[in-house]
Parts: sequence; C-alpha cells; structure tokens
Amino acid sequence: MTDNGKANGGAILAPAAGIELWGPALAGAAKWNGKMCEGFALLGTEWLDFVNRRLKEDLNLPQRMCACRSAEELRDIYTAFWRQAIDDYQKEFTVMTKLGSSFLSNSLTAMQTRVEEAAHELRRPFAAAA
Repeated sequence: MTDNGKANGGAILAPAAGIELWGPALAGAAKWNGKMCEGFALLGTEWLDFVNRRLKEDLNLPQRMCACRSAEELRDIYTAFWRQAIDDYQKEFTVMTKLGSSFLSNSLTAMQTRVEEAAHELRRPFAAAA
C-alpha cells in the first residue's frame, strides 16, 4: 500500500482532502434532510389525526341514520353530514398547505444557512494565505 502511494505521487491523501472539501456540503445536506424528515413526520401526523376524526364521523353516520323517525330527519342528517365533511376537508387542506409550505421554507432556510457557513469556512484558509 505504501509503495502504491509513492508511485502515485501521494494520491492516497486525495480522499482526505476531498472529505475536507465535501464535509461542509455533507453537513448541510444532513441538516436539510433532518428538517425534511421532521416536516414529513408533522404532515403525516396531522393527516392521520384528520383521518381519525373523519372516520369517527363516517362510522357514526349509519347509526344516526337508523335512528331517524322520518324521511325529512334522514335528509337533514345526511345533508348535515356532507356539509360537515366538505367543511372539514377544506379546513384540513388549508392546514396541510400551510404546514407543507412552512416546513419546506424551514428546510430550505436551514440548507441555505449551512451553505453560507460552509462557504465562509472554505474562504478562511485562502484569506489567511493572502
């Protein structure tokens, strides 16, 4: 291994230099990835909570319909159910849109901050040499 390093003019040191140069980029990617994972987890949790709430309403409908005493009461319960469902879905899509744009913005900000820090770190040796 030592002979090979001498034959290549010290090329064994190249990976270490590459890691040093790519280290800040990898750190930025890891920070961005962490923010993305947090955001997707938040979106998933919100969606599952919503589906759970809606499922309870959906499963309660047949029982409420069976308890009706007249066609008018049945119509009113069914209409109220669909109005509430539409309202719930509209509100949930609004919440999901806000959460999605917020976590995307946060992850991009984290990545941009890390890129700027990495650029500053890379300029330091050149500034010291000048």
